[in-house]
Amino acid sequence: MTNKVNTLSNFAMERLESLKKLMESFAKDKVLTKEDSKLILKMQACLKEHVLQGKCTYCEKNVDKKLFLTPSEVHDYHTNGMCLKCLDELQKEPNKDDSKWLN
Repeated sequence: MTNKVNTLSNFAMERLESLKKLMESFAKDKVLTKEDSKLILKMQACLKEHVLQGKCTYCEKNVDKKLFLTPSEVHDYHTNGMCLKCLDELQKEPNKDDSKWLN
């Protein structure tokens, strides 16, 4: 059991490290390199694994796919891998930058 916990912990840390590296590369304001493309592919593979396993990419809990009532909700899950609860919480967060187009 300890091995499984360590494996999951290492997997999560690798995922966070990959995300950090990706965000740093975007912050450089440059054209994506081959290394950047590899990081993106790694993140996409991680997302795919979570969706195939039925896990939320944000909270890591099992996703009840029966709660998706519309094709749009199913598409959203396949795109971002987040359960409905996490998506709802994400939409509640204020994003000051996105409201510029409203004025």
